[in-house]
Amino acid sequence: MTTETKATSASWMVEDMLAEQQRIKQAADQMAAGAQAEAERITAKLPLPPAASEGKFEVRFVQALVEIMTVRATVAKPDMVKMPETAYEQIVLVLSSTGQFYYRVTPQGCTCKGFVYRGKCRHFKAAFPELVAQREDGNVSESCREVRQVKAPSQKSKAGRKNTESIPALADSKRVKEYEEYLQNDHAAHRVREFQPMDYKNFCKSAHRLEKIQARLKALGDASQWDCQEYKDLEREENRYCLSLGY
Repeated sequence: MTTETKATSASWMVEDMLAEQQRIKQAADQMAAGAQAEAERITAKLPLPPAASEGKFEVRFVQALVEIMTVRATVAKPDMVKMPETAYEQIVLVLSSTGQFYYRVTPQGCTCKGFVYRGKCRHFKAAFPELVAQREDGNVSESCREVRQVKAPSQKSKAGRKNTESIPALADSKRVKEYEEYLQNDHAAHRVREFQPMDYKNFCKSAHRLEKIQARLKALGDASQWDCQEYKDLEREENRYCLSLGY
């Protein structure tokens, strides 16, 4: 091998090593830049500000959010929307009973009035069932012992027989199922405050009235009449029925 050939070979090897070193440096720089951008993105994120609508978001805004997250047009109203995980607490949007709003629910609680009054609601239970189960495991056993000391088992069984006998033989099966769920609903007023539950007839009246209220609220909401006095009055009445029935 001549001196010129050796020099050419050595030059090629040096150029190849330098090129490979440059590629490695570029790859490392890209990874570092990506990591820095991700860190800046996470750092720049702030918790959602307090909602001007008391933690309620209109369906159309949530639908737009779902379209952004899924990159698909939608007209559906999902019962629950779980927001992407961030460095902050998890946020879940749960559809209200009227189907007009979504409540913002976090592990700290729900923005609905029911949670404010009772410290629990169906929205929170739907969003974080594991947290509800943990709390019930820690509290139910003790509360049950206290209730047993106050109420005799015979009284509870009599109440159950009375409610069962009050259901007409030709009652609507759907309403009967709703009534049975009401009797076992831990969020219903008779369970929370420990008093006699409604009989079937009064339950049907309350459920029917609630349905009429919600239908009217939906009509007013579709007409963008959320700020009118009728809507506010009906919303308060709806809240009372929801508290009573445990919705």
